[in-house]
Amino acid sequence: MLLEVDGEVTTTGVPLLAVQMHVADAPARRLALQADASWQQTLEANAELALDAFPWQWLYPVDTGEVVLQQLAMAAHLRGEELNADLQARLAGVAGQQVNLKAGVAGTQQQLRVTPLEILTAAGQANGEVDLTLEPAVRWDGRFQLQGIDPAVFCCGAAGDLNGQVNSRGQSRASNCVWKPTGILAAACASSHWRCPGGWRNRKTTGCCSNCGCVRAPTALMAGARWGERVDGRFAAAG
Repeated sequence: MLLEVDGEVTTTGVPLLAVQMHVADAPARRLALQADASWQQTLEANAELALDAFPWQWLYPVDTGEVVLQQLAMAAHLRGEELNADLQARLAGVAGQQVNLKAGVAGTQQQLRVTPLEILTAAGQANGEVDLTLEPAVRWDGRFQLQGIDPAVFCCGAAGDLNGQVNSRGQSRASNCVWKPTGILAAACASSHWRCPGGWRNRKTTGCCSNCGCVRAPTALMAGARWGERVDGRFAAAG
């Protein structure tokens, strides 16, 4: 890895900080950071970050499985405790899909609001917003609009597309997590509606997809789910 750092520090701030990292044998794989900060009156800072196929796990080892961060562009501004940031990212390996993500973030270290939140894939897209509470426990309240989501990405053999609103509320305290998604999905399927197993309990289902276990229902879907003792949820889908 090649590292270049340029900076200036005074008693009232950091007028300039520029950091560039490259993979030695692949210079196009880079991470670049430009930032400045001032604390003469109140803390104020600006930062711009760009990442192109850079193996950031070399700096902060985290196992992300098959998910790979290919590109990231972020601009952030901090004034006192108020943070505003905009980011765009491209990821690979999310359910076998390439995902383009765009988000705006505003708030403090106690609360954040993510809006807009746009997720675009070849298998459809989702738009929404999320309110996050970070202290004393992590809580979220999200609202998402699905457009043309291909259910076959999550359940092999499921034809059609999903459109509609999904709301998700939850909280996490230490190792305990409670997840409560609700909403209505309109499933425009060629022959039937569907659900996937893995803890889902459905009272109205017929038939079975033998190669993955997907359960099909000819009309509407009312489903509940429970994983362990702390995570549960309910969904309603109608076509």
